[in-house]
Amino acid sequence: MYMKPVIKWAGGKGFLVDTVKDMQPKGYKRYYEPFAGGAAVLLGLQPTAATLNDINPELTNVYIQIKSNPGAVIEELTELDNRHQTAANPRDFYYAVRAHFNLCMGTNTPAQAARFIYLNKHCFNGLYRVNSSGDFNVPFNGKVSGNSFTASNINEVANYLKNVTITTADFEQSLPYIEKEDFVFIDSPYVPTTANSFTGYTMTGFSQNDHLRLHDYCKQLTNKGAYFLMTNSDTSFVRSYYGGYNMKAIDTARRINRNGDGRKGVDLLITNY
Repeated sequence: MYMKPVIKWAGGKGFLVDTVKDMQPKGYKRYYEPFAGGAAVLLGLQPTAATLNDINPELTNVYIQIKSNPGAVIEELTELDNRHQTAANPRDFYYAVRAHFNLCMGTNTPAQAARFIYLNKHCFNGLYRVNSSGDFNVPFNGKVSGNSFTASNINEVANYLKNVTITTADFEQSLPYIEKEDFVFIDSPYVPTTANSFTGYTMTGFSQNDHLRLHDYCKQLTNKGAYFLMTNSDTSFVRSYYGGYNMKAIDTARRINRNGDGRKGVDLLITNY
C-alpha cells in the first residue's frame, strides 16, 4: 500500500502512481522531483536516493519540518484541529489562521508548517493560491468537522523523508546536480487548456516563458543522458514542442473545476526513453 500524502494538492498525481511505477526507467540511479506539490509520486515510488524540490518555500517548509521535527508539527496540528472543532464560528477561526499564516510567511517553523496543513485541509479544494501581494487567499470550504492529519501518516512520511534531500529553488537550478541515468519526474503547472486555466501557485504564476524554459530543461536532461517523465495537458502547444519525445495519452480529471462537466480531460505522459 502506498504512503499517503500529508497534504491535498490540486492536480495531484496520486491516481498516477501505478502508471509511473510501470513506466519508470529500469535501474535508474537517483530520483528528482522539481515540482513537489503533494509529493504523491515520490511517496508512492519511495526511491532510496531522492531530491524533492519546489519554488514555494512555504510548501517545502512543510516537508522540512515533517522530516526534522514531526512531533512538533503533530502537536501544533492537534491544537489547531481542536480549536477549529470547538470554535463558536469555525469559519472565523479559519480566516484568523489564514491571516496568521500570511503574517508568518518565511518563518520556517513547525507552527507555520502546521498552519499550512490545516489551511490545506479546510480550504476550497485543497487549492494553494496567492494574490499579487503573495498572500494565501483561498476561501474556507465550509466544513466544521474533519481532522487535518493523522499522526501515523506524518510519522511514516517523516521516517521516509530522513533520507530525502529537500530544496527550495527554481526547477532549472537542479540541472547541475542531475547526472546520466538519473530519473526526473516533472509535474509542473500545466500548459493552459483555456484562458481561465489555473497556474497561480506563486505570485508570478507559471507563464508561457516558463514552459519554454521547461522545454529547454528537458532537452538538457536528455543531453546529459538523464531520464524524464513529464505530465502535461493534451494541447497543440505541448504536442508540437514535445513532438520528438514519446507520448502517451491518459484520461484524467480536473479536480479544481467547480463544474463537474469540466472535470474530465486528457493528460499526456511524455518521456525521453
